[in-house]
Parts: sequence; structure tokens; C-alpha cells
Amino acid sequence: EEEDEEDPVDTMISRTGCATQHQELQECMAQERDWRFCQNQLRAFRDCMVHHQRLQD
Repeated sequence: EEEDEEDPVDTMISRTGCATQHQELQECMAQERDWRFCQNQLRAFRDCMVHHQRLQD
């Protein structure tokens, strides 16, 4: 099947340098199943993405 193909979203996030923060957020969501318990991970991912976006501007 196509499971061997990398997800385009994962590829995009890897290019930002925020893959670790994204993985931590995904793991929290898988465990907690509630965004309210993952605010630290969400904030870290958001901050990383904002930093990457500023570097692009």
C-alpha cells in the first residue's frame, strides 16, 4: 500500500525544523485526547512555526 510514502504535511513540518515539537504535540494528543491537556506542547509548536515564518519573511 501507500503507507511507505511520507505524509506531505510531515514533510513540510520537517522543513521548518519543528518536527520534534510537532511529534510531541501528536503524542500528547494521542495520549490525552484533549487539547486542553496539551497546551505546553501546542505553544512550543506554535512558537517554533512562528519563528520559522519570521525567518522566511
